[in-house]
Amino acid sequence: MPRVATSNADPNLSGEISARVASQDGRSEMDLAALARRARVLRTHRVCDAKDQPFVSSACLYDRGVLPRRHQADRGTRNASRGIHRQAPAGAYCGIRPWDGRQHWLAFIVPIAIGMNTQILKDEELSAETLLIWARVESGYAQDQRTGRRCIVRPDTVASVMGVHKKTVSRCRRVARKLGIQVVIEVGRMLTFAECARARRAGSCQRGLSTETALTIPSPIACVLLSATPTRGKATTSKRHLESPPLENTTTKRTEAAPPPRQPKRPPRTSPARSLAADLVKTVPWLHSERPGRLVPALSRFATSHPSWTAQDLIDAIQTIRDRRGLVTALTEDQIRTRPAVVLAAFLRELDPHDDHPRLALVDPAELRCDRPECDHGWITVDEVLPGHPLVRRCDQCRPGAWPAPNAEDDEPAF
Repeated sequence: MPRVATSNADPNLSGEISARVASQDGRSEMDLAALARRARVLRTHRVCDAKDQPFVSSACLYDRGVLPRRHQADRGTRNASRGIHRQAPAGAYCGIRPWDGRQHWLAFIVPIAIGMNTQILKDEELSAETLLIWARVESGYAQDQRTGRRCIVRPDTVASVMGVHKKTVSRCRRVARKLGIQVVIEVGRMLTFAECARARRAGSCQRGLSTETALTIPSPIACVLLSATPTRGKATTSKRHLESPPLENTTTKRTEAAPPPRQPKRPPRTSPARSLAADLVKTVPWLHSERPGRLVPALSRFATSHPSWTAQDLIDAIQTIRDRRGLVTALTEDQIRTRPAVVLAAFLRELDPHDDHPRLALVDPAELRCDRPECDHGWITVDEVLPGHPLVRRCDQCRPGAWPAPNAEDDEPAF
């Protein structure tokens, strides 16, 4: 019952992926063509066959297009209206830290999370090797590879790639959520009678929607990574004033020309970040004692984004983060044990200025798209599986939210 997303993989990478896998397996050059043909055939599979499991499990790290998709008949722009597509509303990912890339998440975040919480794996009777394989396969279904968000896939589809039972994948997901590397955004459900009837009339056999999740960095690991990187250097004392030449006698004649008259100082221009900081200091009670200049570095990326953030937008986003943490009482200045600017910066580190904007749903999608000729309403054709049935992917140059809304019949995102 998937809420499946289109793969962002480039089909031209199939030859390179086959060469990498073949070199690792020690295969001859005569097998490269067969592997390349198999990689193209795998793009039309609904479930992974047992004979293809080793290849798909290794190749999906470089080419996500070889991963199976549940509803192949609904892929492409012409078949976009066949299935029922739902995505989490704007602001659903507020407070969830995005990853720093899939490779970084697999190589560092997941092993560190396993090492810090080995008892959780023992309680669930799950090995670390199985969880790492699950993370490699599941992360390939993340629709937004920049942030690890909108990961939508059925557990039995992942189980077919891993070669395990569906209950093992459910156990992996349960452990991942306890470790904090996966967060549920919207729980899957069966289609209503009206939705099911509309899908059947359009020729789709879809019966439900899969759970939408986000692959993230847990807060304890993020704090460890931030504390390991020094942000301030030790100040050095300059002794140049001890080596300055003695002053000249006041009776010495001056032969140099007089300096030009000093120009009157122009009033400093107020930057958008400073204006936003001033509004926050006036509006938020626990920031009244802070100077606006201290807030400017943390607010720069929010003041210059499109659309820009207002003070009320930041207040609403911070309140959403506090609600997720279960903090009911209002934050007051006497509860802060450090500078208020540090507390504000900690909240802002958990927000993405583009994806977490509270008013992102009100922006026209056309304003967020790039101007490249190959980009058609935020979609790029990457392959043609059958004549007249192109395979498309989302444009990686367009801003989040550039794709049409789910209720747009003519340009609904395909999967």
